[in-house]
Amino acid sequence: MTSPVSICLTEDDTEDNVVKLGWNITASRSAQNTINPIRRIVDRCKLHPNPQKSLISLSIGDPTTYGNMLPPTEASEAVNEAFAKPTSHGYVPACGMEEARSAVAKLWSRDGFVLDSKDIILTSGCSHALEMCFNCIADPNDNILLPQPGFSLYLTLCLSLNIEPRFYRLI
Repeated sequence: MTSPVSICLTEDDTEDNVVKLGWNITASRSAQNTINPIRRIVDRCKLHPNPQKSLISLSIGDPTTYGNMLPPTEASEAVNEAFAKPTSHGYVPACGMEEARSAVAKLWSRDGFVLDSKDIILTSGCSHALEMCFNCIADPNDNILLPQPGFSLYLTLCLSLNIEPRFYRLI
């Protein structure tokens, strides 16, 4: 696996006065440190499918990829109706729309514990939420405790953010 890289155009005129253009590419430290431990395993696998059996893909965490978990008709209609409005074609606040955050706060307020929309941050999936959490709880060169075995993204985020992972055994 090669490191991610940033791009810079260079000239080389050392051969027969011919100018050659090329790329001199250097990655940021964060990009160089970003690895996914699962990739280390998957990239080494040399599996040959059995032609007698159909493949069941377990590689994507999005259950909708293959047409599963379709939304209710009412939800699709509401999205289509909202999309038809010109005001819905711009950016929403980074932490989510007020109406959506209020709905989540109302849903999860219980047992005398009342949430407000200001208590809610909507993210673009689990990975984004975890990245925000790691950025909030640790600075570069700090350390955090992680379960082992655990979710591989924890280590990926630690390495990317220059946080030292320290592991504790679950089993």
